[in-house]
Amino acid sequence: MKPCIAESCPDNAVARNMCDKHWKRWRIGKDINKKSRFDKTSKERFFEKVNMNTSNGCWLWTGGTRGRGTLQYGSAWHQGKNVGAHRLSWIFCNGFLPSHLGLNKAEVCHKCDTPLCVNPDHLFIGTRSDNMQDKIKKGRCGQKSKTHCPSGHKYSESNTYVSKSGSRSCRICHRLLEGNRRTKLKEYN
Repeated sequence: MKPCIAESCPDNAVARNMCDKHWKRWRIGKDINKKSRFDKTSKERFFEKVNMNTSNGCWLWTGGTRGRGTLQYGSAWHQGKNVGAHRLSWIFCNGFLPSHLGLNKAEVCHKCDTPLCVNPDHLFIGTRSDNMQDKIKKGRCGQKSKTHCPSGHKYSESNTYVSKSGSRSCRICHRLLEGNRRTKLKEYN
């Protein structure tokens, strides 16, 4: 029997010098040498969804995401679980997550601060605490780094109220809200 003419196919030819699988692909107009998604490994399917052509060196994930707005992280299905794309990239390129941190404690953190980046050179391993310290060092610590309230009033010592839980509020905005509330109460009575 003749071997199939498709590249690296071990099966014997059935029709037109192709095995049954490749003949069916050829019949519907598909490339017989291109792997189907079922023939590809997880790693091959993963890197099909990565754009490596960026000016800043980031490899941007183009597949599914989780999160909203500028905080969208890549998300990929792997071994029956939804896994962060940057975490999966680290595993595919380095083969492991450090065991001394424990599998659930090890976090894959970004050096470049681009959530969709999956370039292993832009990633590092750390704990949750390491990730939060990195965030503070880079000035991305949310509310604490803001200098003005949402209405535009400056957070100064005289204008800022700090609650027991540590949250800040603007005294000017509070006075305005309280004044509006009292006015509505007077109109109602």
